[in-house]
Amino acid sequence: MTQMIQPHWQPDAETGFLISPAPLADLRASSLYGTKALPSAIADALENAAQTLPAWITAGTARTELEQLPTWEPQYDWAPEDGLTLERLFGLYGYCASAYVYGHETPSKHLPASIAVPWVIIAEAVGRPPMLSYTAQVLNNWRLIDARGGMLPDNLDVHFRLTNLDDERWFFVVHAAIEAHGGALLSALQQAAEGALQEEERMMLLAFRQMQRALVDITTLFHRMPEHCEPGIYYEQLRPYLFSFTDVVYEGVPKLSGPQSYRGGSGAQSSIIPAALAGLGILHEDNSLTSHLNTMRDYMPVPHQQFIQTMAQSRVRAMAAESLALRDEYNNTLRRLMTFRRAHLYYARTYIFARSTNPIGTGGTDFMQFLSQLIDETEQHLL
Repeated sequence: MTQMIQPHWQPDAETGFLISPAPLADLRASSLYGTKALPSAIADALENAAQTLPAWITAGTARTELEQLPTWEPQYDWAPEDGLTLERLFGLYGYCASAYVYGHETPSKHLPASIAVPWVIIAEAVGRPPMLSYTAQVLNNWRLIDARGGMLPDNLDVHFRLTNLDDERWFFVVHAAIEAHGGALLSALQQAAEGALQEEERMMLLAFRQMQRALVDITTLFHRMPEHCEPGIYYEQLRPYLFSFTDVVYEGVPKLSGPQSYRGGSGAQSSIIPAALAGLGILHEDNSLTSHLNTMRDYMPVPHQQFIQTMAQSRVRAMAAESLALRDEYNNTLRRLMTFRRAHLYYARTYIFARSTNPIGTGGTDFMQFLSQLIDETEQHLL
């Protein structure tokens, strides 16, 4: 199965890196439902699992129930218009996989073929590893409560969940709101890059100011996290399901010979900050931490990876260095970026580090050292 074109993942000024249009709410609403591409037995079983995963985990029966999923080998040449269906399938299997591995006291070292076989095939189609990561947890896991309302945490709910805790919902909808409001930042990055190309100083000044407003907006949203997500509940009852897979056998998938290891969901898999860094010409020191960041890009939708690569070609930093007015606004933009990163560091400390003797995050790295270093290196780029 070849990777398809992904128009639903194109960055947008209104929704940022969130999937657009909005995520498919139910496989049975897909035009493919009941066809060879999406048999009704598969869709029905997965949607039932989505509704009952929290109850199965609580009862300790998740593995037994998930082993009963019908085995399926998707043999379909997916088209771009099938993207929302494909992403819901990918997310459903991802949540089932996390529930299977981490839904019991002792993590499982294998995934049954009923999950592994279709998930790997679908992962190849979307161009990402078969792992529950940020894309499925946040970018394709939101819905508006009031269609006329805005993309704010109070007006957002999730489609997928592993617990019945409101803390889980809030944790992910805050991230979704940040992603949506990050759309203004992406638009400004493109405007700045175009201004640099045309040597239009005024266009770049306006773009820098829009970036600053966007960074203030997403930082303000970040500070809403404690409103309904209590650190102790996050750490003890949600975070255990978000860890990486280490040496897990994907049964029934010969091409994945032997145990596999994949990175768990992490904010490092969001494309917002990497896009800003690329567009602003911020280069971090080449070490194991930046290698980790580069690995995380594999978990981003392909169009998001391409956007970051495009931004890296911009002449924004070079142009800013040549003009006093541009330099001041460029530096102000970096300061807003550092403020956002300090907020990230604060919540990482509050929600995780203060409660743990293990410095390794869900993405598999020493995150406190990592985040502190990124702030320091960003400051070193002030002109």
